[in-house]
Amino acid sequence: MKKVKIGLNSRYNSKFGTILELSYQHPKTKKWISILEGNEVYYGVVREPNRVKTLRFNATTREHIIIFPETEDGEAAYKAILQHPTIENPENDNLDFDMFYLVDRNAETIRKARIIKYNMIAGNIINNASFPDMRNIAFLMGLNPINKGLQELYVDLIDFEKGELFHNKEIGGAENFVNKHKSPDSEVEIVARKAVILGVIERKGDHYYINSEIIASAMEDLIAYCKQNTEMYEKHIRREVIRQDNLDISEINDLERAEEIEQASNTERKFQEDVGMAQKKVDANKVEPAPIQRPDLVAEVKVEAPVVEAKDQTPEEEKPVGERVSVDEILETLKARCKELKIKGYGPQKNPATLQKMIETREAQLLAATA
Repeated sequence: MKKVKIGLNSRYNSKFGTILELSYQHPKTKKWISILEGNEVYYGVVREPNRVKTLRFNATTREHIIIFPETEDGEAAYKAILQHPTIENPENDNLDFDMFYLVDRNAETIRKARIIKYNMIAGNIINNASFPDMRNIAFLMGLNPINKGLQELYVDLIDFEKGELFHNKEIGGAENFVNKHKSPDSEVEIVARKAVILGVIERKGDHYYINSEIIASAMEDLIAYCKQNTEMYEKHIRREVIRQDNLDISEINDLERAEEIEQASNTERKFQEDVGMAQKKVDANKVEPAPIQRPDLVAEVKVEAPVVEAKDQTPEEEKPVGERVSVDEILETLKARCKELKIKGYGPQKNPATLQKMIETREAQLLAATA
């Protein structure tokens, strides 16, 4: 026997606590069996009662963990506990009163690990699904996603606390979803469930109808009907489902649109930074004109009072060459921004004003989408 880890729990914890004494008389053999401290099994009446293993339960101690080693004594002690008349467990043939119950912690750990594994697989499937695929998944699992947007459906399916794929008992957990999702029959089941919700197939009580003809008495029967009656399925059921299942495209990208707006904002910020860097580069390389050294003009030089100059408002194209931001640099910056905003047809443009207009138009579209 492998090492076993169990948890013993009490069902009836009074304010004074509950005591479990691991000693009992076997109802068939009438022999006494006791588990002593150290998990040693003793067959017969124990003359020193304080040697018997005793467990006390109360508000702070609700479970006792016992580990049985991979030895003959460990196996004997484990089997003795399984037959205790007050400890409920699947192996107990002598249960008299289920005051306590046993949990196989090894099996429980394996079970929890399996649940976590399939929850993660289900989450990855939903994360990588498009909105139409996500709706189909909801239909596949017997849910109705009609009139729900992407984010609402996303939360409904895989919210950690209330997600349908994780907590809906009728769905059967994430493992059942993963198995259904990869089943070759999943498409037929999606169409069948859509047909019922959209009214292509009518449901009355436990029966499913096309026109007035009963075609199935359960969803499993309906799926089987669709698989067997391919002509009815292809030419009527599936065709009508496709015709009626018109997904409003405006509902699809509410999450993706928000991400696109955020990307545009980041692009705008980067553009302003790039323009600033380009201007600094020009300022750093600007060369002041050398002073005039002609002696014949020195006598004509007049000294005038200093004048405080206003901020230069001269357009770029009218400034001296040494003070300009080059057109090539401006074009390069504007085109980089067009690329990040995914604007089409900017490549051949040579006019900065045209590119700027294209950028402003795209920004207006993105802002309107959030309104």
